[in-house]
Amino acid sequence: MSDNPLEAWKLAAEEGARKMADFARSLWPDEELEARRVEVAHPPVGRFIEVDGVKLHWIETGAGRPVVFVHGAGGMVEDLLSSRFAPLVGARHRLIALDRPGYGHSERPRADLAGPEAQARLLHQALVQLGVERPILIGHSWGGALVLAYAQEFPADTAGVLVLAGWSHPARAATLWVAGLPAAPVIGSLMSRALAGGLARDIIAQLFAPEPVPAGFADFPIDLALRPSQLRANAEDLAALNADVARLRTRYKHIAVPVEILTGGADKVVDPAAHAFRLARAIPHAGFQVLPGVGHMLHHTQPEAVCAALRRLVKRIEG
Repeated sequence: MSDNPLEAWKLAAEEGARKMADFARSLWPDEELEARRVEVAHPPVGRFIEVDGVKLHWIETGAGRPVVFVHGAGGMVEDLLSSRFAPLVGARHRLIALDRPGYGHSERPRADLAGPEAQARLLHQALVQLGVERPILIGHSWGGALVLAYAQEFPADTAGVLVLAGWSHPARAATLWVAGLPAAPVIGSLMSRALAGGLARDIIAQLFAPEPVPAGFADFPIDLALRPSQLRANAEDLAALNADVARLRTRYKHIAVPVEILTGGADKVVDPAAHAFRLARAIPHAGFQVLPGVGHMLHHTQPEAVCAALRRLVKRIEG
């Protein structure tokens, strides 16, 4: 057992990733056949670009200043497209979103793609190839860590950052999600009911709690998210998360681009006290707002508030 807490968390999370893969195989004994069936039922809604040997699925809508939305753990571009936030932003901006490697219809051909830092570099390459200059980056949940990494590494290519219910600091909850799965919050308690069909419904309810799940979220292809390949990608990314944000947090005070932080005060997935409040203290110039009684999926449930935060960010960018 390592004496270094972060190293111990990493080792536990890697074991969790292996357990997640075993769980996936138990659900999908003929993995390739089932994956093909699900992917045919939910074909790509966008286009593809190859970046550093990785085939990425991406979408865009609208025109104007570019805004790039980065989804969280378990998500894909349909998370954005099934929200009321997407058409509101697309009415004023060129809105772009990509499936992160291993999610949705994007490939994950190698092991060095795990974690916010590696994926921030891949996203930067993709946006350069697409001719997207100085975008505003919106990162939700796990995607919050990615956009913070992007702003640190590519400040000249970043107009500003909006962090939505974002993961920003090392915390044991991330490890619990993927390590010791039978005891993990949310997922662990649901595994015994997975084959009975309750898994997707209960996870979604936890993501939105205490708010109700909007009717529009019925369009989200949950069976794509439950493919073993995506579960493995998710587990690997969660395993890499604590170590990455431990490095990132030491440089938050040096982020020079405008930052807005928006979080739900009743978020049951990413604890605001452990993340948003600490991030706001670490970036003194950041705008910060807590929405009382609001859960984790605020771009679905509170799109007007997210758009207001985006307008504040644009105003700061334009000076």
